[in-house]
Amino acid sequence: MNNHMLPKIIISAVCIAAVAVIMSRGDETSNYTVEGTEFAKDEAVDGFVFEPETISYNGIGDLDLLQGVSLPGFTKHDLDNLVYVKIRTAGALSDKRVEYMAEKEGKRYRSVRDMHLTGYTGPKITMPQHIPDVTEEKIDSFGQLLLSEEDFKVDDGFGNDASTHMEVAAERSMTDSSLVHYSISIENVFGDRDRVNQDVILSGKMAVLALTDAQVFLKVGQIFEPRLYIARAETADGVPAMDAVKVSGNIDTSSPGFYEMTYCLDDQQVRMTVVVE
Repeated sequence: MNNHMLPKIIISAVCIAAVAVIMSRGDETSNYTVEGTEFAKDEAVDGFVFEPETISYNGIGDLDLLQGVSLPGFTKHDLDNLVYVKIRTAGALSDKRVEYMAEKEGKRYRSVRDMHLTGYTGPKITMPQHIPDVTEEKIDSFGQLLLSEEDFKVDDGFGNDASTHMEVAAERSMTDSSLVHYSISIENVFGDRDRVNQDVILSGKMAVLALTDAQVFLKVGQIFEPRLYIARAETADGVPAMDAVKVSGNIDTSSPGFYEMTYCLDDQQVRMTVVVE
């Protein structure tokens, strides 16, 4: 898992969910760090002073990670520019561990401070009861369509709306031209995340081409009949068009290997992998 940079020491409440990547729903958390500041423990001095020892945040206003932080020999300007942090979950979801790192004049520092998030439940995506219709022209607009549904919610973990910071990824099905796989995700600066996967059948007038399988296994010498794997083939007017499907790709069933076959109908295209073993 990649680490994520946290260059700003002061975090606004409206930016709590600004860092978003596609991850699975669950309790995993990522680390926040800056490349080049990962020091071995025996190379760093535990010199930070914290007052208070535990920092608290309730999701309202700015979170100042330098609140009550000092380091001998460091000016305020040094703290603002030379100190980096990474945040990890420490047991309960609302309990975090903030690691402070700095380097000056060849000396490296690292200290840990606890942080408690009051009223925090972690980011949460709630899909609407009605999944909006999506046409082929609006595949990349699914996020905007979701925002038009009143019961669609993206919670930042403090009960605030974080929908403007969600990430929506679309992937056309490899075996069904009418199907789109969507991933709606949110990750906040505390490393907590949520993701929901949603399949959507495209609406509107379009040719439809679907295969029975994404991958087919054949024995060496077995005859490959490409049309046996067409599950559905219809023109934009809904007329069956099995004979109009064009199949391309080179396959040698006498030789073990992986072969890619492409099926086309009008402007629609799907693919299948044939494994000869």
